[in-house]
Formats: sequence, C-alpha cells, structure tokens
Amino acid sequence: MGDKNAALKRLEAVRDLPDLGYSPNVQNLAIKYIDLFRIPEKARLDAFHLAYAVLFKIDFLLSWNCKHIANELVNLKLKNYNINNSLYVPFLCTAHELLEV
Repeated sequence: MGDKNAALKRLEAVRDLPDLGYSPNVQNLAIKYIDLFRIPEKARLDAFHLAYAVLFKIDFLLSWNCKHIANELVNLKLKNYNINNSLYVPFLCTAHELLEV
C-alpha cells in the first residue's frame, strides 16, 4: 500500500478541480487512440486520459507511461491526427518535462 498521508495530500491538491464526468465522446475518441497508438490492454486507461485532455482542452497531460503515451512519436501522431480531425492538441509530457516548462 502507498503512503496514506501522501495520498491525502494529493486528494487535497485536486479537491477544487472540476469533475469532468462521463461522455460517450470520450469513449469513442479513446477507442480511436487505442487503435492509432496500439495501446495494449493494460495501458488502455491512458487513452481515456488522453481523450479527456483533448475534448476538455487541457493544455498538458502528464504521464509516466513513456512507452505508450509520453514520447515524441505519440506526440507527433497525436498532433497530426488531431489537426486533421479539428481536435485540440494537448502536450503529452513526463513529470520531468513538465517541470522544465
């Protein structure tokens, strides 16, 4: 199990953020991203995070998943796909990259 105090601090940090709720549009886009990026079963939740970032126009999506999400090739494919489909393009990054911004 993780550190309960650290978990409480994380919950407190996001307490005032809006709940984005469920949307079939998110599910449909996530399925497209799963195919486009060939995201394996164990990492499919990342595609939903990405779809939320796109549809709710969230500027940065931080991920520790460098293999399937936070890498240059995925950023390029995402940019090309989203621009061609008139979708918002968030920046996918690692925690290290975000701290450099």
